[in-house]
Amino acid sequence: LYGVIPVHYTTTLFSSYGVIPADCSQYNMPMCPRNFEPVCGSDGTSYSNECMLCFQNMEQKSNIHIRSKGEC
Repeated sequence: LYGVIPVHYTTTLFSSYGVIPADCSQYNMPMCPRNFEPVCGSDGTSYSNECMLCFQNMEQKSNIHIRSKGEC
């Protein structure tokens, strides 16, 4: 179950686990689009878009999820 809750100027995404996994399969890594659609990662870092969060996961072999849309 996924939902969206507006919080000030960001949108918080949540599931029963508290965060949403990024859909990295839609990106042709390591190239990311330059669009600015910031997301807040579960690591507390703001990423310029979901692809950049996916790139971080790939590079660092991490498992960062999307905590919210918009900057942290």
